[in-house]
Amino acid sequence: MAGLRSLRSTWIAYGATALAVIAFNAGTAYDTYGSWPERSAADRAGFVRAGIPLQEAFMANAAMVIMLALGAIGAVAISGEYSTGTIRTRFAAVPARRSVMAAKTVVVTAVTTVFGAIVAGTSFGLTAILDGRDAGVSISYPGALRVVVASARLAPVCTVAGTAIGSVIRQTSASMIASVVVILVLPIAFTDGGH
Repeated sequence: MAGLRSLRSTWIAYGATALAVIAFNAGTAYDTYGSWPERSAADRAGFVRAGIPLQEAFMANAAMVIMLALGAIGAVAISGEYSTGTIRTRFAAVPARRSVMAAKTVVVTAVTTVFGAIVAGTSFGLTAILDGRDAGVSISYPGALRVVVASARLAPVCTVAGTAIGSVIRQTSASMIASVVVILVLPIAFTDGGH
């Protein structure tokens, strides 16, 4: 937790990431709300049935922002202590390195799980603007809760991946670059979208 508390930039990164993700998602819902009268009757009728309100609550661009930012935050949570040398003091106080790293990972995971839940819940809640056009969905809509939970879990998964990379590489900039490659580039390369 000390690595998170001591770096003000970490909390600024969390705040900026939350604002960016929520802005992407809410902005898309607001655009849909504004352009709704211009849509055809067939388009309006199929909007909810096609699950588009859920897509607008969790846009691909927003997911990319969260993946990049939280992978980097996870990498910095570990590599930052290596670059400043505070990790040596920590290991001198607690020689059980695995226990230290496990505790650090648990704390980072807990913080980002709460972060992910807040961001996903807020994004979903702000798409309630579509209710004014009878195009919104509630949390009880089939699949809605699953999408919200999956979106919330993206945050800790990316952070833990970044933390693991940071603990192996131990150099901040290289860890951040490697987290981008592992979290974003490799999945694209190994899916059909990369061909």
